[in-house]
Amino acid sequence: MYKYVFEPLLNHRKFIEDNIKKDFSIVKGLLNDEKTKLNEIISKKEKTLKSLLKKQGESIAASENRLYFSYIDRLFKDVKKQKKRVAAADKEVKEKHEALVEAVKKRKILDKLKEKKRISYNMKLNKKEHEFYNEVGITTYLRKYDNQG
Repeated sequence: MYKYVFEPLLNHRKFIEDNIKKDFSIVKGLLNDEKTKLNEIISKKEKTLKSLLKKQGESIAASENRLYFSYIDRLFKDVKKQKKRVAAADKEVKEKHEALVEAVKKRKILDKLKEKKRISYNMKLNKKEHEFYNEVGITTYLRKYDNQG
């Protein structure tokens, strides 16, 4: 029975890889949430701008006009802040992706080494088995030869 010497290390690397996969999935979800929020703010801004243009065509009170401009200004600032959040989340996703790629490489190295060692072990085992059967065959032949002579 083949036993891989580095099995504990391989298991540890698999554990690390799984944790990084979970983290990557979480930050990817957060990025999607931030993008959704950005799109919602942009949509609000566009709707408010359309509403303001419509009202200006109907003549609007100065106080209401100031409220619209104040709200639109706030939405522009919110868009700017949200774009920064999206950029930060995107950066974190890229970092986690790089860490995941590195973890997968490290695990695959041990997987390949394990496979090579297993193949080598099986080849040695087959060679010993072949030698044993050859020895049995030779012994059987010699016994028959001695009994005839």
